[in-house]
Amino acid sequence: MFLSYSRADKAQAARLAHALQGAGLDVWWDTLIEGGAEFAKTIEAAIDTCDAVVVAWTQASVASDWVLDEAAKGRELHKLVPVSLDGTEPPMGFRRYHAIDLSGWQGDAGAAEIAAIVRGVAALPGRGSSSPANTALAPVAKPPAVSRRRLLLGAGLAAAAGVAGLFAWRKWPHLRFFSASGNSVAVLPFENVGGNPE
Repeated sequence: MFLSYSRADKAQAARLAHALQGAGLDVWWDTLIEGGAEFAKTIEAAIDTCDAVVVAWTQASVASDWVLDEAAKGRELHKLVPVSLDGTEPPMGFRRYHAIDLSGWQGDAGAAEIAAIVRGVAALPGRGSSSPANTALAPVAKPPAVSRRRLLLGAGLAAAAGVAGLFAWRKWPHLRFFSASGNSVAVLPFENVGGNPE
């Protein structure tokens, strides 16, 4: 999961990240950015590949452009799980999403508030409630890209099958009105029109 927070709340965010890790979740936050990495691209890639975006709303974060952008991306990808560290109401555009209130949380990984976050993550679209939280948070694998070569090969095979069917239709006209009663098998001979023995 991706943890979005304001720099002003770094100490609270660190407590939250450690508690969520203690609850069995794999947490990514910006302290994991490698030296020399481009900040914006690294964050965008992390949000794209995670399964949940936990946004920590506070008086500072509701005014942070970074947090607002990260929250908007999480909302767009349907993986937003908002929390409020200090009881602050989420900003406009995010109030229809229930924010888990952490204002009374004492930092315990076994607390009801942390369990509520884990349930919120597990309930996101595409994850069953019976799945373990850490399994639910594994990065979503993108479907393999279909190469242009494979598309062309598939189209060529489909065209060849059509030509072969038309050839058989013309060569054996008596099969056009063939109707079988019961189970039957028709075996048609192949003719090598290309001269290639393979």
